[in-house]
Amino acid sequence: AAETEAERADEHADAAQPTRGGVVGRRRLSRGGGGAHAAVRVAGRRRGQRHRRRRVLAFVRDVTERKAAADALQMRERQYRAIFDGSVDAMVLWNDKIRFVDVNRTFTEMYGYTREEVIGTGFDNRLPAEEVARRTACIRAALDGREASLETESLRKDGTRMHVELRYVPIPHLGAPHALAIARDITQRKRAEAALRASEAQYRGIFETSADALLLWDANYRVVDVNRAYERFYAKRREAVVGKTMEEVLPPQIVHQRANTRPYLGHL
Repeated sequence: AAETEAERADEHADAAQPTRGGVVGRRRLSRGGGGAHAAVRVAGRRRGQRHRRRRVLAFVRDVTERKAAADALQMRERQYRAIFDGSVDAMVLWNDKIRFVDVNRTFTEMYGYTREEVIGTGFDNRLPAEEVARRTACIRAALDGREASLETESLRKDGTRMHVELRYVPIPHLGAPHALAIARDITQRKRAEAALRASEAQYRGIFETSADALLLWDANYRVVDVNRAYERFYAKRREAVVGKTMEEVLPPQIVHQRANTRPYLGHL
């Protein structure tokens, strides 16, 4: 196979310098009915005045395993990129110098920066020093092989703020420990939680200031809450009533009278 390959390379040798030729290529050669990848170095050399025809010397090295390893590495890189860029969460790869190594598409969409703007840089200089210290500690933990997380505020490129949930996990990259930061935008969740707290505060205000005794049941006919008017009217503390069943709270005759209303309690 090497001789055949050398003959094919003769035309390349003719194009090289007669005394210093050197054409390097990689070809797939036959071997025992199968195939192998080889690196072929072809050297053209003049043998003397009598010999007008040049001879070709071909050096063949089997690089099948190296080629397979390179192909596997490229496949892993494609898989990594597909997962990295396909994530709905923003991802940042940090090195031990606390510098951006890589970011995914969601990061660029969420923060408004291009990949080229952040690779090789550190934290946004608009962040307070204590915030940088908190995040740096999480990155260091991940570099040491431990996971870390926190909830905080981040700044977009245009200066707008957003609430994010940050998780840091250890990950090897190019043979060295790195930290993968996963950022999820929880701004809407925080707004919903704030609205719920405001609604609960409003409900509590109405509930507690009512002049009527109010008692709140759940679907299992247990007391969920009572107001101050109930405590005054029945001379019972809230703690003594909450969690009790209807039979434990109401007199037997009233329980009997209200037995038929139970199917409707969940709707009242």
